[in-house]
Parts: sequence; C-alpha cells; structure tokens
Amino acid sequence: MPYGQLAEGQGAITPISLPRGRYKTIGFIADNGLQNLPPAALRVAVYHGGGSWKVDQVTVDSSKGQAVVTFTDPGNTTGISVRREDAGDVHVAFEVS
Repeated sequence: MPYGQLAEGQGAITPISLPRGRYKTIGFIADNGLQNLPPAALRVAVYHGGGSWKVDQVTVDSSKGQAVVTFTDPGNTTGISVRREDAGDVHVAFEVS
C-alpha cells in the first residue's frame, strides 16, 4: 500500500501515482492535538483518467480520527494530488488502500 507523509508548508502539493484500479480510498491522520495546532485543511484531487478529476475539501483533525476519501471510479483511478490549504505546519500522514 502506498503511504507516507504529506509535504509541509502553505500550498505544498504531494502528488501520488497509483497503478490503475488497485485502490479504493485514501485516508489521512494528523497529530495537530499533540502540536496544539488547528486541524489540517486539504484539497484532495483524485484523477480518474481521460482528464476527469474529482476534488474534495478535507479536514484532518486528531480528535476525530482518520479522514477518508473514497474514489468514485476506482477502476480508473491513477493518481492523487493533495494540496495543503492550511498553514502547512501540522504533520499529516496518508495511506492508500
């Protein structure tokens, strides 16, 4: 499973390439509570091929557990672009499954 930590900094982008049709969701978790920081705000764009993107706004808050985005067309999903919409100083991990 692809996993890692998002790039930090305001407006930072983390691109994630995926094999077509292998995965159905991406989940995010943050440690903002440990850092005494506000939740992370993300723009999550999922690419479904043929120029088709689905964009979601996601809030990741350690007090609420994992935030999950479900792919609308997992059979054709080949990539994800995650952009930090917050100050970018909260550590955020991701896992694609």
